[in-house]
Amino acid sequence: MTRFDGTKATPKFLQAIAYEVYVKNVTFGLLHQWLTDMGMTVSKNTLRNWLKKGKKYLDELVCVLKSIALEKDSIVNCDETWCKVRKYDHYKKCYI
Repeated sequence: MTRFDGTKATPKFLQAIAYEVYVKNVTFGLLHQWLTDMGMTVSKNTLRNWLKKGKKYLDELVCVLKSIALEKDSIVNCDETWCKVRKYDHYKKCYI
């Protein structure tokens, strides 16, 4: 896949904006300003729509992975790890 249907967004670009918004908590306004400063003309709503289209593909992928992981006689191994989670004005060590 080189582009998502109906968009000009590549998977790599969509991953980058999703990371900025959902991991680094960058607002759409600030993300829009960064992209504008770099010479890209795109609206905030377009960014939101791109993320919604990406979510559709991610949801399908999760269903496929679930069906593979939950097959009869399959063994699921898991381990927990920690990550820094922002809670209000400070970071907290949480396990996932």
